[in-house]
Amino acid sequence: MENREWKVVMFGEGQDWEHKNLTYEEAQEIINNCPDEYVAFIAPMLPVIDF
Repeated sequence: MENREWKVVMFGEGQDWEHKNLTYEEAQEIINNCPDEYVAFIAPMLPVIDF
């Protein structure tokens, strides 16, 4: 099973969006294909704690 613990957060044109549950390689591919006028970064998916 692949380790899908990463997300990519992107900002551009006054909006933001996320790609979730990615492998690190998939996240890197999205970052590498990000247009120059956008900002994007890879972040770990943190576990959700529901009280």
